[in-house]
Amino acid sequence: MAAAAASQVPQTRRGDVGDDAEGIGIGALLHHQDALYEVLLRVPAKPLCRFRAVCRPWRSLLSSPSFAAAHAARHRDQPLLAVCGWVRGSNNRASEIKLLDTFSGRVVRRFDAGPSSLLCRVWPHLGLVLIIRRLAAAAVDERLPTLSVLDPATGGVTALPLPGGGYYDDDTRTSFVFGREQAGDGKYKVLSLNTVLTQPFCKILTVDGGGGAWRHAPAPPVAIKTFHSETVVASGVVYHLVDSSNGWTMAAFDLKAEQWLPDLLHGPAVVGGQPASINSREGRSLAEVNRCLAAIYSTPSAMDIWLLMGKAQWCKRCRVLMSSASVEWHYWLSPDPVPLWVLNDRRVAFLLRGPIFGNGTLWMYDPRTQASTRLSTCLKIGASAYTGNLLRQQV
Repeated sequence: MAAAAASQVPQTRRGDVGDDAEGIGIGALLHHQDALYEVLLRVPAKPLCRFRAVCRPWRSLLSSPSFAAAHAARHRDQPLLAVCGWVRGSNNRASEIKLLDTFSGRVVRRFDAGPSSLLCRVWPHLGLVLIIRRLAAAAVDERLPTLSVLDPATGGVTALPLPGGGYYDDDTRTSFVFGREQAGDGKYKVLSLNTVLTQPFCKILTVDGGGGAWRHAPAPPVAIKTFHSETVVASGVVYHLVDSSNGWTMAAFDLKAEQWLPDLLHGPAVVGGQPASINSREGRSLAEVNRCLAAIYSTPSAMDIWLLMGKAQWCKRCRVLMSSASVEWHYWLSPDPVPLWVLNDRRVAFLLRGPIFGNGTLWMYDPRTQASTRLSTCLKIGASAYTGNLLRQQV
């Protein structure tokens, strides 16, 4: 299919590339279907979307599901970064969701997110983004639903229903987590936790175009007040950090089975790690890194990253030295880094969250130079790797 579409590349008119040998070489390349296909596979998604306007044959090739799948497979380890930030010139009043190039920090796509004061959380996960706003959002602007899902590939926004029966009537008592079942064609789901009553209870919603209904889910096996910033989703499982005082103790919820695992899970044994105290500057947290659950141990000098590779099998992936970001790192009261992705060359994209205000900064750490490069500023309410496919067309 791709070869047939590529063979229909329009003929180059005389004078477009010149009559010299170099011009002939370029023209020959563009007319060689296999070479053209391989060249386009190496081009980032953003310019490929523009290339669809070249002609009908190119649009057919670049819009085909087979080419989109091949392009996604080739760039699997080169995701974009999905962040939420203030709109420049809005005096921090308007917000937007941005997809950033991992290497340069340049904006690939941006989407309006409305007033920043109405945002509670932005939850990017794989190829979609859950937007959680305050209950007052609809009263301010009916076009701003409390719960909605953004598809960055199409720009479409789907409003989600709220849990009924007075279940969701307090922003501070209800929290949400967003993820996808582990299977390749698994469904996206939203899990909510409500603590209005004495006994916390959960509900779950399947994201299927907005027509789904909330269902009751089992209560967590331990007391959980809210799904906080240390609640992550990896490989179809919600992991909630219950205790980090002396290691990592986690409750886990399987999105496909819609059940909490009966036993609490534990993180890796940290050599030299000390029990955390209110005065210590050590931190233990969770993150999703390269689609895996990551346990993070951070100090003022370094951040160590372990990945869960199998059942209770932890592997130390890398260490990030914080000397290059020391100005911001030591200014904050406690270390609060969030690794987002480890590239094939071992560079690490990570977020530094501020302790007081809603701001954060994105960095890229290079172990070869032991230096970090600032990529962008953003809001700390949501940042993750975007592993969706921008070439995917809306059906």
